[in-house]
Amino acid sequence: MNTDARDEDAKFVVEKMGLTYATLKATGLPERYNVRSFPTLVVIDREGVVRDVHVGYSPTLGDEVVKSVERLLKARPWGTRPAPDPGGDHREEEPTPLGVRRSGPNPS
Repeated sequence: MNTDARDEDAKFVVEKMGLTYATLKATGLPERYNVRSFPTLVVIDREGVVRDVHVGYSPTLGDEVVKSVERLLKARPWGTRPAPDPGGDHREEEPTPLGVRRSGPNPS
């Protein structure tokens, strides 16, 4: 996603960084989601609820995002009860509310 006013600037960044994935024009999205820093990665659950936010870059960012997504994929949808567990009192993990992680040299 880019916030460049000119398409030429966005193309320059894609070429300079060697990005191999599609980038989208972020018209109005940073304001809508209160993005104040780049990169910002937002994890949204199946219901469209923001469940995790990663601000900044860190070498472990990929692993952190994978854990966030895997946790959400394993969780049951909000508002549902787990099926009775005949073998004991095992309970599924609920998705956690919005968590903001700040990455980089000065996380705060």
